[in-house]
Amino acid sequence: MAFYNPVVTEEIRRKVAQMDLRQLLNHVCCPNFSSDSPDPGEEYAAVFFHPQANIRARVDRYIDRFGANPLVAADLEAGAVILPDAVKFPSLFACGLHPDDDVIRTAGEAAAMQGREAGINWAFSPCSDVADHPDTPIVGIRAGGSTADAVIRTGRLYVEGLQQNGMAATIKHFPGDGFMTYDQHVTTPENPLDQQRWMSIFGRIYRTLGEAGAMAVMPGHIALPAFDEPDPILGLYPPATLSRNLLSGVLREKLGFSGIIISDAVSMGGMVGFLNRYDAFARFLNAGGDCLLFTSMDDFFYRNMEQRVRSGMLTEEVLADRAARMLAFRRDVAAMAKAIPVRPRVEAYAAAAREVARNAVSVVRDRNGLLPVKMEKPRIGHVIIALDWEEDPAPYKRLTEGLKPYASCVTELQDTGPGILAKWVEEGRFDLIVCSIGNPTRWGTGSCRIAGPLARNMMHGWMRLGTPVIFVAHYNRNILLEFNAAIDTLINTCGSVPETTEKVLETIFGK
Repeated sequence: MAFYNPVVTEEIRRKVAQMDLRQLLNHVCCPNFSSDSPDPGEEYAAVFFHPQANIRARVDRYIDRFGANPLVAADLEAGAVILPDAVKFPSLFACGLHPDDDVIRTAGEAAAMQGREAGINWAFSPCSDVADHPDTPIVGIRAGGSTADAVIRTGRLYVEGLQQNGMAATIKHFPGDGFMTYDQHVTTPENPLDQQRWMSIFGRIYRTLGEAGAMAVMPGHIALPAFDEPDPILGLYPPATLSRNLLSGVLREKLGFSGIIISDAVSMGGMVGFLNRYDAFARFLNAGGDCLLFTSMDDFFYRNMEQRVRSGMLTEEVLADRAARMLAFRRDVAAMAKAIPVRPRVEAYAAAAREVARNAVSVVRDRNGLLPVKMEKPRIGHVIIALDWEEDPAPYKRLTEGLKPYASCVTELQDTGPGILAKWVEEGRFDLIVCSIGNPTRWGTGSCRIAGPLARNMMHGWMRLGTPVIFVAHYNRNILLEFNAAIDTLINTCGSVPETTEKVLETIFGK
């Protein structure tokens, strides 16, 4: 394989030359459309559809209006998870734990084939960050591993699974997340690595995955002081999305990447909290970026961007160059997809997802040899301490239901309050407690910990009152760093799908 390069033909140049300023702006933007937003009213470089049941119909309407082969993007980070009927893998990290390369490649194939069935042809995956710091708020199990070697292996196989099956891949988030504790959704984190260490980790990741043919890179709103200079006005290091040194200097020249550069979402504080949003959009394109993600295509956008063009901050020549590259990319993605029929192997994907889920479940600690539980039909309390309970209660409900065949009764306790729980334990209401900890990565929250009032559920020492307790970490694999003393028995899952629950129950009861 080799670096992908979108070759701009004379035909594309002529097409771009006929565009007015508004059309040029449209062709460097990828707006997002939710289930309740109107259909795209104009042709854009690409469109992004949030999870919704009618994606295929909306893509078809877009094609009918503006012509065939549009770029349609989605986050497909562990299979085509945004689609309600697609095979679900627990996480990319869980995929990376599996020893069989073909299984990881199959996860990428599942994302490609099931995504393409819905009209999607551009995946914003795989996540090529490194899950190094336990408190990194938005990486966690989204990454392909906790070392550069693991991320490269997982990323290369996932890219192959995507692109060998007609789906463009995007490696993200350059210059690399996972070593810091701040969230680029709300601020501008600084990658702390020096030049030598960065090159040995992220430099190697991006060069290797670029050489493997990944067609796009998504820079994050992350600064890299080791290779950059402070902004002359703020005196702070700019995010990669605003840095010519990082996009053109490091990514293009030093690492050799020649493919498409699409920003992370432009609404994120790491970019537009650093600089006026319209100045930031112009600066990203001037720095070497090709496409702005999640722009609001309203009158304010067009009016403000036209002002930047009139002032000379952004030239029509730059817009034309980026629009031409996006059209060449669209042509290449369409040709790649045309050569590969959409033939999903759903049974193979389900088998691979099952293997990934079961392999990722592990006993991290069992201080007192509690596992497997030897009790006959115990009274079980299922304590749920979960940040995402309201958004996605399914993993916890599945475990509650799964516990019932093994128990004389199961009582589900969700944010009951630590004092009440301790009182019930002292009263002897339970023979066994299974405690689900749910703290997935969540955008714009600034933390991956069990935080806020919910954390009070770990108070009052209910886990030290004589009733055996089994903790199940459904997402964050580092909860022992927070609750080391309080947790005697811990099962990690690295994500949660139905097969995860099955393996957790087998681990608890030995059946």
